[in-house]
Amino acid sequence: MARSLLEDVPEQTFTSETIRRMFRLVNQAVTDPAFQKIVYGIVNGQMRGRWKDYRGELSTVLNWFKRNVDYRRDPHGVELLQDVFATLDRGRADCDDATVWLCAAAAILGCPTRIVTVSTRPDKEPVHVYPEAMVGGRWLGLDATVPGSFVGWKPPHVTDTRVWTRKEFGLSGDDDTSSVEGLGMNGNGNGNGNGKYDFGTMTPVSGRLAPG
Repeated sequence: MARSLLEDVPEQTFTSETIRRMFRLVNQAVTDPAFQKIVYGIVNGQMRGRWKDYRGELSTVLNWFKRNVDYRRDPHGVELLQDVFATLDRGRADCDDATVWLCAAAAILGCPTRIVTVSTRPDKEPVHVYPEAMVGGRWLGLDATVPGSFVGWKPPHVTDTRVWTRKEFGLSGDDDTSSVEGLGMNGNGNGNGNGKYDFGTMTPVSGRLAPG
């Protein structure tokens, strides 16, 4: 049974409290065995035998989300934050719900993650939010609200950007951004271009332990 958690937040554009609640929903999902199974099932079903292609994993979950969850605005006058199961149950998400879902999925797949808010207005008031995940030492956007978006795509015509991390809220998470990329891969599923493979780092992304 899908579990639905809706948090009523007064309609105020991406305040620090909204971002804090989003990170909490992300952290809950990352250690949830049922959601882990969903994410691994998506990737395994479409990437059988493709190991350590970390950017490919992100592309797989991003494209799956865009095929299976439609962009729909929140009810007028209310900011609703859905947990990952409510998003799947309803088959709808706005930018903050998509951020929670993809941020959690990327973290389950071993990527450090963070949240980015942007403005396209002259007064620089934030109007959009999306997650970023680190692969191969680079932060890559995962914006699911644009039909033609891809891993690494960023909104155009931005007048202001703010990056949010768990650390500034005192939450556990991705304080160490060293990639856990494993033996013989550089984060893109390829060698170093000269027929040899690099040794990936083996530093834990965080101190959290996921059950199951």
